[in-house]
Amino acid sequence: MKNSKTLNNFIIILLLGILWGIEEVYLGGWLRNLNIIAAGLWISFFTVIVLLIGKSLLPIPGSIILMGIIAASVKSLFTGYFKEGPVIALLIEAFVGEIVILSLRIRRLGFIVAGILILCVTAFHPLILSGELIDTEYFDSFAQILYSVFGFEFLSTFLVLILFTGVHILIGILGGIFAWYLSRCLELKLRKYQNN
Repeated sequence: MKNSKTLNNFIIILLLGILWGIEEVYLGGWLRNLNIIAAGLWISFFTVIVLLIGKSLLPIPGSIILMGIIAASVKSLFTGYFKEGPVIALLIEAFVGEIVILSLRIRRLGFIVAGILILCVTAFHPLILSGELIDTEYFDSFAQILYSVFGFEFLSTFLVLILFTGVHILIGILGGIFAWYLSRCLELKLRKYQNN
């Protein structure tokens, strides 16, 4: 019985890790091909949903980190190369999500805080890994949108940075809330299925 539960847990982690990795590769590629602004922001939004629902389904220590390792392996396998920056960022997201949920437990606040911090990893991973942010393509795409709306004369680099951070925090909150309610719905459906 214990071996069967361990095998089931492993299969869930494996499937969610693969889903996360495929989402990183295909959703990311699709959004970039469509020239969607700040594709990384939306990829991370879906990442928050996948890993937090995974943690809700499998609330054992280390499950998000294992999913992250599998997702990083899938991403490297599907892209055909190991690109250090994106893979490390993915592993940092997994580590941050795991620590937050272990600290705050599986509840709405934990999901929201995890969402915020994971999106902040997306926002600032170039700064963490290479010491650059302002000169990156990701930050520049945000800046160009803001400049086109408000004009150069109204926005300093500092204000753009504040707005850039604020957008990531807002999307993180939305991702955490969405993941929380979706995980509750899935739990109810699973309970009904198990009771039938």
